[in-house]
Parts: sequence; structure tokens; C-alpha cells
Amino acid sequence: RSDDFGVERIALMQDVLSVTAKEIDEEVTAKELLETLNLAIDGMLEMRKREGENLVSTILTKIESLEAIREEVVARSPIVVETYKQKLTARINDILTADQREFYDDNRLAAEVAVFADKCAIDEEMARLASHFSQARKILADEETVGKKMDFLVQEINREVNTTRSKANDIEITSRVLST
Repeated sequence: RSDDFGVERIALMQDVLSVTAKEIDEEVTAKELLETLNLAIDGMLEMRKREGENLVSTILTKIESLEAIREEVVARSPIVVETYKQKLTARINDILTADQREFYDDNRLAAEVAVFADKCAIDEEMARLASHFSQARKILADEETVGKKMDFLVQEINREVNTTRSKANDIEITSRVLST
């Protein structure tokens, strides 16, 4: 309606609102801007520090968990070869008759077990993993930027874990490794 006096209409009336240019003190403005900027930067740095501390704590917890899994795999590893030997011996005994067993060469069994043991040996991977976990702790204790170093180390850890999984020849080791 034309008889409404809204804010827009009042603002259009002469001398109701006046705008005057205020002189700006550039030094005061620059000082206030610099103080505000410094507060923002300090806040951001403090947030990054807290976030970094939280990440270090989380990563160290993960390393402890991975070390526990590594210890389980190390403990299980010798059992794998012995279990294979027992299964192979049982299979040979099932296949061969009593007369044939008399002529069977136990050296052949030992050779087969040795080949299997060599194929599924994960001692080197376990040693490298222990070393990688130790290196990770040292890197995380460093006050400098650690992102690229940790990225490389995580790739190495993944490589050892994948090699262990593919060589293990044991369902329990494989399932433990897959849980990492």
C-alpha cells in the first residue's frame, strides 16, 4: 500500500539519514589488522600443534597394536613348518603301503620340508617390521615436519605386511596380517 511507512521509504526522505566520511587512521587500522592476523596465526598454530599431538598419540597406539600382531606372527611362524611336516608325513603314510614305507627315503621328506620352510620364511620381514616400528617412534619424536618420512615408512611397512601375507602359507598368520 502507498500509505505504509517502511524503513525503505523513511530512508528515502531527505535529511533522515546522513552519511559522512570518517577519516581513517591508517596506523591504527594497520596495527589492529596486524594484531588480529597474529591472533589468527597463533590460534592456527596452536590448533595444528594439538592436532599433531593427537595424531602422534593415535599413530603410536597403532604401532603398539601392529607390534602385538607382529609378535603373534613371529610366535606362530615356527609352527607352520612343523605342521606342514606332520601333514606331509601323514599324507605319505596314507598313500604308501607298509612295504613301500620300508623303501621310502626320509631325506626326500626332509628336502620337501626344507623347500617349504624356505618359501614361507618370514624372518626377514619380521625383522624389518621391528626396525620400521622403531624408526617410526624416532620420527614421531622429532619436532620437525615428519609427514614425508612417515609416508615413506608406512609404504615400507605395507610392503613387509603384504610380503608376509603372500609368503606365510598359514591361515592364522594370513588372517592376523589381514587384520592390520
